[in-house]
Amino acid sequence: MKNFLITLFLLIGAKSFAQVSIENFNDCKVETFYAVADDRPEFDNSGQDIYDYLNQKFSDTKLLKGIDGSISIGILIFNNGKTCCKSIANMTESEIDSEAIRKIINEMPDWSPAKSNEKAVTFLYTLSLKIEGGRVIKK
Repeated sequence: MKNFLITLFLLIGAKSFAQVSIENFNDCKVETFYAVADDRPEFDNSGQDIYDYLNQKFSDTKLLKGIDGSISIGILIFNNGKTCCKSIANMTESEIDSEAIRKIINEMPDWSPAKSNEKAVTFLYTLSLKIEGGRVIKK
């Protein structure tokens, strides 16, 4: 059921005419997660925002070189701020190394976790990225 919901969330943002390739990963061990919380998780890598962080990592690996389109990434952010890549939807016209993206997400610096009723909770964060010329564009 969880994988179905994750896939559904990822497909909602997909363009109806785009070729969509979805991969789900089962290495994120979690019993329960939230998709809505009082306080959403936040990424703050010493003042660096998520787009700058990803552009740096993608550039270092040449992962998105010359690619245009969209990618949607389902990220589990645990109650301790650690991340685990749950799913990737590739909505570009190019093949992308999903294992490399998964590794980048899994090795992210800690986030401020989501909170519900003032308690840190595991949260499914869907990150939709627009890619132009191999760079992540801020929305």
